[in-house]
Amino acid sequence: MPSELSGGMARRAALARAIALEPDLIMFDEPFVGQDPITMGVLVKLISELNSTLGVTCIVVSHDVPEVLSIADYAYIVADKKIVATVAPVATGEYRSSGSSVH
Repeated sequence: MPSELSGGMARRAALARAIALEPDLIMFDEPFVGQDPITMGVLVKLISELNSTLGVTCIVVSHDVPEVLSIADYAYIVADKKIVATVAPVATGEYRSSGSSVH
């Protein structure tokens, strides 16, 4: 029964249902919260592969900036309801930024 699933299992089941629909876009709201390091690594790889292999656009809303930057083509830093920086990760692992500095 769905009501018997843990929070993490319920999230994974919801993600599986979303992927099964073959969407053009999936929005992830804080996908890394409460995940152990192994599951976080699996999620990072999955999100990356959804985009690169299946062409699914993935929008990730997260406070975990390093994880987002590891998979993002573009990242937007928001503060006080405004985009304060646009970040484009590059292959070297460094980041180009326009706007405020990113820490």
